[in-house]
Amino acid sequence: MNEKNIERRLDQIVRILALIVTKDEKDNKIKVLKLTSMGFNNEETSEILGLDIKDVVKVHLNDVLDSDKKKSIYILTANKNQTEIKDMLNTSPNTISDLWKECTKRGLMKKEGQGYKPLFDLKKFNLIPKGFKPEEPETKPEKKPKEGKLSF
Repeated sequence: MNEKNIERRLDQIVRILALIVTKDEKDNKIKVLKLTSMGFNNEETSEILGLDIKDVVKVHLNDVLDSDKKKSIYILTANKNQTEIKDMLNTSPNTISDLWKECTKRGLMKKEGQGYKPLFDLKKFNLIPKGFKPEEPETKPEKKPKEGKLSF
């Protein structure tokens, strides 16, 4: 057997084992979480269980973002740093960084430079925290060039 066939066969065995582990579970949430704990990513879990990727992501979002504060942290991460979020929500930096790490591990965020970026819009999953009012982006007045001067 060549390496490619061995790799393909091992992949099949792992997927069969994943199905065996989840066969008695009726609840998709438990199946998704079991496969995640086995190291499968969202795409693999979706494929193995025959679920839409959005359903797998929703399980993780609901599991990780189990409070309005966590949902708010997730949303604010898009355009705020840790200090700003900490001050706005009166929470600890550890709470924020632990959430970021868990979201990254589950494929809900990605690390970008020094910060993190949420990968999903909670509105699309109907997971907006109660009373959350997103900030309107600041609109700065356009600077008009002075007459007689070119501006680039």
